[in-house]
Amino acid sequence: MQRYIEIAYGDERGQPSIRNMIIQKEDLPKYIQDKKELYRSYYTYDADIIEHKKVYKTVSSYKGKYYLDRIILDVDKHEGLGEQRRELTDEEVLNKTKRMVQHLEEEWQLDRYQISIWYSGTGYHLSFPDIFHFEPSNFLPDEVKFTFSKYFPEMDTMPLMKTGLIRVGYSLNAKSGRYKIPLTYDELQNLTASEIIELSRSNEPRKLERDDTEYSIPDFRHLIIKNVQKREQEKINQEPTKIVTCAQKMFLEGSQKGSGHNVMLAMVSSWRLSGMPLEACIILAKQWASGRTEAEWAPYQVEKQVRYIWEKGYTPGCDHPVRQKYCDEKCIYYKNKNYVQEVYDIKSLERNYVMTVKSDLKNKSINLNGTLFKLKNDFMLVPEDVVYIMGNKGIGKTALAQNLAVNSPLKTLYLNLEFSGGLLYRRFCQIKHQLPKAEVDMHYKLHNNSLSEGLEHIYVLDVSPNLNSIKGIIADVEPGLVIIDTVEDIIVPGSKGIFDITDAVGRGLKQIAKSMKVIIIGIQHITKSASVDEKGRPKELNLHSGKGSSSQAQKADKVFSVEGIRENNLRLVRTLAARDEEPFQVSVEFDKNTFRMKQITY
Repeated sequence: MQRYIEIAYGDERGQPSIRNMIIQKEDLPKYIQDKKELYRSYYTYDADIIEHKKVYKTVSSYKGKYYLDRIILDVDKHEGLGEQRRELTDEEVLNKTKRMVQHLEEEWQLDRYQISIWYSGTGYHLSFPDIFHFEPSNFLPDEVKFTFSKYFPEMDTMPLMKTGLIRVGYSLNAKSGRYKIPLTYDELQNLTASEIIELSRSNEPRKLERDDTEYSIPDFRHLIIKNVQKREQEKINQEPTKIVTCAQKMFLEGSQKGSGHNVMLAMVSSWRLSGMPLEACIILAKQWASGRTEAEWAPYQVEKQVRYIWEKGYTPGCDHPVRQKYCDEKCIYYKNKNYVQEVYDIKSLERNYVMTVKSDLKNKSINLNGTLFKLKNDFMLVPEDVVYIMGNKGIGKTALAQNLAVNSPLKTLYLNLEFSGGLLYRRFCQIKHQLPKAEVDMHYKLHNNSLSEGLEHIYVLDVSPNLNSIKGIIADVEPGLVIIDTVEDIIVPGSKGIFDITDAVGRGLKQIAKSMKVIIIGIQHITKSASVDEKGRPKELNLHSGKGSSSQAQKADKVFSVEGIRENNLRLVRTLAARDEEPFQVSVEFDKNTFRMKQITY
């Protein structure tokens, strides 16, 4: 594969100035000029860099693969950081380089002839084969920097950035007036710094004898400090998502002989159903078919077939043979095979029920008996449940939801639509570690260690979502529990008031919970008339106490109320509705210093 590099000439101050010149790596010697500084990119590229440069005119925003052909350690003439940073003498930097070469031989199992030694005009460069065997990727520079910072702390890490440059051999170092020249192993060991400097005053190529013996390259790939976050993100980006996974797999596979028409039918109908316009479907279908040479997939024929499928309007369901071939259990329709709406006969209902009974819901459910409270019976929150927590302002609805999130065994998505992200995080810390606000703040002022341990399963969305977008957010995060604080803050396009909003939210959340197989807990405010009677005394709550349409609570599987007087810490948590579970009520103490809710036993 052809490799490309970026080169840059330096200005009179010794700084790279003319950048973004892309050349073939093998052509580099042609660009070396007498009395000119020349740099090259630390990493190499494939042909994608050419196309990127045409569009973006710069390499700084490049998102393709980076390659590392050889390792170059830049032994700088400085050491230390901040006020401790100092400039080494020429002899000191020479001795530092000798120690590094010895280290490469003894600790990293390199033969001395595998190490190319260069005097750079001020410091030294040590070049040798890639002993870590780095894999090409967009995040390669991060992993190289992490790894080298740990194992070669003496080197200068500036060249290791994505846009990092390294001086080219035989080019001028304008700051010192010397040239970058190669040295033999014996010259490094026996010459003085002054003698090496004298050699570097000329850029005449030095003919050095090289050992032609082929030495094995050590393999230390197990020591790479991997950028786990970016690796996982790349893995996620490359894999099909949970939404109609079969159609994505068909497209990524490309057109295959013998099944093209059925595959195109499934793909195009899926794209159409998702709201993609016809012209976009035609472009995608042409790209999918671009690898085929048969006349049937000429661009005109592809467009004709897409228009036919579009006009026909038929979308094959999960039982269609071509979908079955590409079916994937990660798809949200995998369990019920209901991508296209179907009417179930009694046998289908029986099969679905048996599957539910036999499936292990333990790792997908929350038992309030033991998770938050000590109850007489188990009280399960299971996938597809929609649950509301209802109560007056300031009574502890959010605190109850946060206590549940902290103690949840499930990956939790918290839609924080009322508080600032900082306030929400601090309260999570207070609940988890039983700390008052002042101690959380003081901890972060005095210490560098985190208080987030034990809260890693919680993910937070900090802006009000559109009702129609919640399903997509859940598909991206893949939680088992979703908490919405509060449901009145969900944006419902076209709504005409609180009754329209709550009615649409009630229907929408139930549909989302069923299709995504998640538990949804919504926090709901109550009306002023439902909170107190005519004498100002707290009223007992019921399903009609919430703001907006009472149909929202009536569609729920469970409804809890949090009741009490704001001025004291005693709260009553009870069920107003509990489909398929025994109702309960518990007295709890709401500790406003730590936001924990602790059950009171009598």
